[in-house]
Amino acid sequence: MTLKHRLLDRLPHKQIGKILFIASTFLLISLAISLTLLYSKNNIQGTWSSPYISQTLERNINQNLSDWTHDHQANDYITEISATINISNAQGHFMVTCKIDRKALAKKLAQGSNENQNISDWYQFVDQQLAKNVTSLNGTYDPQAAQLTIPLFQTHLDPLFHNMSITKVSAPKVTKHKFKKGDSFTYKVVDNGRQLVFSSKHHEHNIIFNKD
Repeated sequence: MTLKHRLLDRLPHKQIGKILFIASTFLLISLAISLTLLYSKNNIQGTWSSPYISQTLERNINQNLSDWTHDHQANDYITEISATINISNAQGHFMVTCKIDRKALAKKLAQGSNENQNISDWYQFVDQQLAKNVTSLNGTYDPQAAQLTIPLFQTHLDPLFHNMSITKVSAPKVTKHKFKKGDSFTYKVVDNGRQLVFSSKHHEHNIIFNKD
């Protein structure tokens, strides 16, 4: 019989149980602390913005607006654009908001039309068409600010394993089918928590988001 077994034999069963209970409790507490620290280190709650996605979507939306106005020069009809992800708990909501130069759109449509209408009528026409088209993308249009808001997709995040998967694609026409339901990404937090980097084997470029 080993020394360890002899010492255990001399201890009362209650003491052995107490020692095992303390050891297992300490192990569970240590594991909980480790997981908490890991989760806290990679906590990504809040709003993040992506210049890369903003630029990509700006090109796509400008092209659609140019096609609508039969503008072969593809002028820039967007004055401001932002692609963001808002993360709350384990859910992520991607959306794009952009302000439209409705004056430039109205003038371009008026120039290409044979109808003799007041420019204010063209403004109204632009507002109506933008509201109609954005509704088909599950988005909204604010005529006062000339701003479009379009949800892109929703995601589920697993902060423990740094994984994100797309659960819903709201506007495939806007994203040009580059993202689809079931796509999975890994992510990491860098630059002292100021940047969030997503990567996927299905996409060539990493996608970087900056903390707002």
